[in-house]
Amino acid sequence: MYSASAPLVGALITVMLSINSRLSARVGDLVAAVVIHAAGLVAVSAAALALCEARRPGRIPAYYYLGGFVGVSTVLLCNYAFGAVSASLAVAMTLLGQATFSM
Repeated sequence: MYSASAPLVGALITVMLSINSRLSARVGDLVAAVVIHAAGLVAVSAAALALCEARRPGRIPAYYYLGGFVGVSTVLLCNYAFGAVSASLAVAMTLLGQATFSM
């Protein structure tokens, strides 16, 4: 099941980048990033409330929050790249970067 979800994730990333770039073209990169992350917060909050996951007690290390900064940077850079180059090239370079850094 997990390996079958990988192609779905790839398709969703392509759709997400296309939608995000169109939003960015209409309202600007920074406003689009705020809207995108606000919508994501609403979606994940609804999912968390619906699933009622158990909380783990204890402090969270500060570096765990860096994922949020990386996410915002990713959205801003993808929106900028889609505006500067074609969609295919932006997705291809994104996947190349992911593959390179994962190795």
